Amino acid sequence: MLKKHQLSNWLALGFIVVLPACYKKLSKQPVLHYYDQQPALTTEAHLADIPLPIQASVHMLSGSTATTTGLTFVSTFSLADLVKFYEFEMERLGWRQLHLFSVTSEVLLVFEKPEKFCTVSVRPDHRVVIFFGSRA
Repeated sequence: MLKKHQLSNWLALGFIVVLPACYKKLSKQPVLHYYDQQPALTTEAHLADIPLPIQASVHMLSGSTATTTGLTFVSTFSLADLVKFYEFEMERLGWRQLHLFSVTSEVLLVFEKPEKFCTVSVRPDHRVVIFFGSRA
């Protein structure tokens, strides 16, 4: 019959043998990061100088090249409030407004910085499409 300290030694030895096998199985599984599963959030991280309304939702990447990226979101703000938001916030962040185009119910704002550009399209269905990038 095994004594108490012998039994605990055998259990410890069993864990030492089994634990590395479990570790190898766990370490072979791919590590998925939250930002890998949400490409729009990766893009959002690069939006340090482009504001997004706090209640913006349904972010989605709408296109990307080496120098240009697009982001689409839905807002609960009215079209007029979104235009005011972008005029004020972009100026506050150092952007210069080049143009404001208004066609019936859609507004296109064009901004620039020395090395960057940004267009903000505010649409009647509360969608906002932003294209931004660096100048080539």
